[in-house]
Amino acid sequence: MDPYHLGYRLKTIVAEIVPIEGYFFVNHLDLPEGALRSRVASYASPREAQLWMNIVLLNDFISEVCGDDWEDADAVEILEAVALAWRYQAQAKYPGANIQIEKVSDVEYGDLGLRLIGSVD
Repeated sequence: MDPYHLGYRLKTIVAEIVPIEGYFFVNHLDLPEGALRSRVASYASPREAQLWMNIVLLNDFISEVCGDDWEDADAVEILEAVALAWRYQAQAKYPGANIQIEKVSDVEYGDLGLRLIGSVD
């Protein structure tokens, strides 16, 4: 992987966390605030938007860096590092923030990632 693509992937993984209508969103697509708000508004509620928009799949990044010969269990350290970065950012910007970070895994499709669920208190 070249430095440009590594930087792009790292910005995708350690993205800005933005509050919209009381809910946190991981802006992993690096959208302008207006575009992010429009995407949130396209769902039935901000809560529903958060459940879908905050899934950040990491399997392509892991395969690009480590090759294709890995299992979900091999990626635990990577998931923990990303979750820690998200948690630190949310707590530093929004003290008292209520967040959960869940592992997302779909063996059938080979998807592995994280989802941030949280709100501004």
